[in-house]
Amino acid sequence: MVPPESRTADLRLHQYRVHHDPVERLVRARAAVAAKLANASQVLRGARSNYASDELTAAMQALADSESKVADCVDAGQLLGIEGTGARHYFGGLSSAFRADIRFAARARRPPPDPANSLLSFGYVLLSNRIAGLLEARGADPCLGFFHELRPGRPSLALDLLEELRHPVVDRLVLRLCNLRKVRPDHFEEDPERPGGVKLTVEGRRLFLEEWETHLARPLREVGVGADQRLDVHRLVQRQVDRMVADLRGGETYRPYRFGG
Repeated sequence: MVPPESRTADLRLHQYRVHHDPVERLVRARAAVAAKLANASQVLRGARSNYASDELTAAMQALADSESKVADCVDAGQLLGIEGTGARHYFGGLSSAFRADIRFAARARRPPPDPANSLLSFGYVLLSNRIAGLLEARGADPCLGFFHELRPGRPSLALDLLEELRHPVVDRLVLRLCNLRKVRPDHFEEDPERPGGVKLTVEGRRLFLEEWETHLARPLREVGVGADQRLDVHRLVQRQVDRMVADLRGGETYRPYRFGG
């Protein structure tokens, strides 16, 4: 009737210490944002190889400019501003890569007002939940992050790790499904619980989840890693969680995932 006592108290003590050290927090927050911006640029590069456009080229340059400023950030507010600017340029460029029935104008959420935003939000939730579960299984506190601030119910550390993965994992899948017309406008309906929002129908959700699981089992490109050594998304996420836990225990400094190669 009583759960076993936690055997990871030392890990959480290390995590709390790092969280309360402004310098340590900033180091990890900068790494998360730099990786996010670099990976976003690589995703746009891949899209440009199929759908060349001036918007994609301009967005990639803006992302490179934003990434170059990360190392000089001296506080969380400044870093958040750079991340926000980079995100706007990224989604502005990504919008030009949607070429089929489902289009994408800009990132919007709470609630997502159109099919593309609904798919992005759903994918981010699925991936962040997976990361949070792995963190908890390893004994880390998924709610105590370094870039994302504390908020009741928010898995801040999981969201930190999500930043480097959201565009290579979720956005690429959403773009492919929309452009290949595997997901169509009729797979969506109004969300009665969130006025102004749309959500997947039962059939749309079934289709997306099938594609999602197949997508997570595929190898993902990584800078400096040969084709025969690439990890599928399942194993890649586990590896990044293991890296974070090792860092928190005082081991090797956390190395974010870098998409490309």
